[in-house]
Amino acid sequence: MTEFNQLIILEDQVGQSRWDSFKKYCPDLSDWGLKTLRQGLDAYALTIVIEPRYVCKDHRNLHSHFYSKKFKERLSLCARAHFFNREGIKMVDLLGNLKSLADNYIGYSIIRPVSQRCLGRTVIDPYKVGRKFADGFYTLRTLFKSRLNGQALNVHGYPYMSQDTEATVCAHTALWGMCRYLSERYTVYPETYPYDFVMGTTDTDGRSAPYRGMTYTDYSRLLTQFGCHPEILFMRDGTAKLSTEMLMRLYTYVESGFPVLASYRGHVVSLVGHTSDFGRMPAPNKHGWIDSSGYLKQFVVADDNFFPYQLLGYQDDPDNYGQGYPETYSMESLYTAVCPLPEKVYLPSKQAREQCEILLKKLIESHSAAVMAGQAEPLVTRLFVTTSAALKRRKLEKSLVDGKVADPFAVTIAELHLPHFVWVMEVSPFELYRQGMCTTEIVLDATANGLEDCLLYARVGEKFVLNNKVRELKKPGLNLSTFTQFTNNLGES
Repeated sequence: MTEFNQLIILEDQVGQSRWDSFKKYCPDLSDWGLKTLRQGLDAYALTIVIEPRYVCKDHRNLHSHFYSKKFKERLSLCARAHFFNREGIKMVDLLGNLKSLADNYIGYSIIRPVSQRCLGRTVIDPYKVGRKFADGFYTLRTLFKSRLNGQALNVHGYPYMSQDTEATVCAHTALWGMCRYLSERYTVYPETYPYDFVMGTTDTDGRSAPYRGMTYTDYSRLLTQFGCHPEILFMRDGTAKLSTEMLMRLYTYVESGFPVLASYRGHVVSLVGHTSDFGRMPAPNKHGWIDSSGYLKQFVVADDNFFPYQLLGYQDDPDNYGQGYPETYSMESLYTAVCPLPEKVYLPSKQAREQCEILLKKLIESHSAAVMAGQAEPLVTRLFVTTSAALKRRKLEKSLVDGKVADPFAVTIAELHLPHFVWVMEVSPFELYRQGMCTTEIVLDATANGLEDCLLYARVGEKFVLNNKVRELKKPGLNLSTFTQFTNNLGES
């Protein structure tokens, strides 16, 4: 027999807050779940809309393979809570005018009928809960589509889920979030469900469920089966301190727009973005340049124990999350990092950086004035990997001013025959880097190996290097000495 699925609208009332009502109308919401959601949403979610009797594909997957086998009965149905940053929402708005609420939609969270850790698939737009791109907060987001009474509601965010402490542990939820982000963003990846990761755990250390931990070798094998081909970074040097070299390589992959599985001692999270601090004074490398990772302030973290988009800085950072918890985490807590890469990124970051640095030295020798743009500041280098399609598209978008092409080199780059993936090193004096501008760009073939000539092209101001030939382009009224950074991988839509 089909039953009605009446929506419930919750706002603050005299004598009762919306959060108290949330607990009342959603009995599966545990004290931990309520506290976690309220900590992240209290200042932003003015209205909560509960969708009862929701069929969640992720919880149904766990129920079919695990919860249905337990003696204590667990429901296969969940509730889904939608959050809006506006008051005065009426049922007529939800039934017939949902488009008018699109700009007010923060995201949703699924409440599962499990013990304590009840937060299922959750997608929250970070820019609507105080994490602002304009403030230097760069984080992974992709489009998630949901339906409310048959009508579309879209949210851009990174997927989050808490471990249920029975079938799944922190590593399962971190892997699930990473793979669900990739499968939603790129059609080449399959949709994967929580119990797939449980069953994919090796049995060499005993049964896989319940309470089975995982190691970075498990992560690597599961991600390879998924279609990613990870590089594993060991974050400690010989003195057991955080390795600056490894931190730089880790930053490069996060900057490239890849979610990274990071391990603390006995815990696993996802690194999904970063913030910067241009007040820092990092030491230049042996060439006198500063890598952009030197201005890293914090990583943005998805940790299943906390509300999404926590901040992970150095030990002395007062914003580090986990305060009041058994451990306050910091970057010095990191032990290993598993960086999932597309199959065709054969050239790892270490070799890409070495190649770029050799080429940059040659460019400085022959075109010093153009590289430095008349500045006496240290050069800042920024390395990342992206697709040639994304690079070309962004070049053309940024080159158009009032419908006219303001940077002819963007057209030249768009017309080049390039491999699917490319490594890019952007270079600029410090002040120009802060303004989001470059003087130099070196682009390598990411499908090459370290022994090949990887250079595809280089640009230095008004000069373009292709096939060992230098072409110079001057246009009256156009300043081609600098150009805009590529920032599509993190934050920009």
